Amino acid sequence: NFGRVPKPPLSSIEQLATIMDKRATTVENNSDLLTNTSIETCFAYFANDFDDDNGGFGTRPKFPQPVNFNFLLTHAALTHQAKGKADIAKLSIDMTQLTLKKMSLGGINDQLGKGFHRYSTDDLWHVPHFEKMLYDQGQIAVVLADTYSITKDELIGQTLRDLISYVEHDLRHSKHGGFYCAEDADSLPTKNGCNCGVNQTDNGHPPPPS
Repeated sequence: NFGRVPKPPLSSIEQLATIMDKRATTVENNSDLLTNTSIETCFAYFANDFDDDNGGFGTRPKFPQPVNFNFLLTHAALTHQAKGKADIAKLSIDMTQLTLKKMSLGGINDQLGKGFHRYSTDDLWHVPHFEKMLYDQGQIAVVLADTYSITKDELIGQTLRDLISYVEHDLRHSKHGGFYCAEDADSLPTKNGCNCGVNQTDNGHPPPPS
């Protein structure tokens, strides 16, 4: 083998691609694998970790984690017509509804300025970390809308309307368009009530990028 150039080792990306290809082949060969195993495993994890009293998962600090509830609502849609699984589907909806109601009534939801803070420092959703992220508002709005369409819970519907109003009023730049990515704890109120930062223009918003 003298003079033969050794084959270079696979890069991390190539190794990952090989693993993903093998897993994709496994799923294709067993169409029930994803539905009957992975989804139910995820549901069992969320059900076991759920806070039955206050909603949400685990202990403090508590984050809204809207993607978890996207999963639960999808799980409910997949199982509500399956034989013997109506109660399981209802549990997914109940966990989502309880959490959204507790969040709506807690300090994580700004009861004066509207919109959701980043997370709660306690188990009860009472004491927020004073920062609001645009992407949180968007993801939470989707879960609120989906849950309201299922439950017709008026508290959830009103919270959704308040959240959208907050984004339009406080995070949207009325003159130049677009949205600000966040409002942090150091944002200062201006003469028109907007908390959009220290460097303000006459209309109460930060100037556009130069």
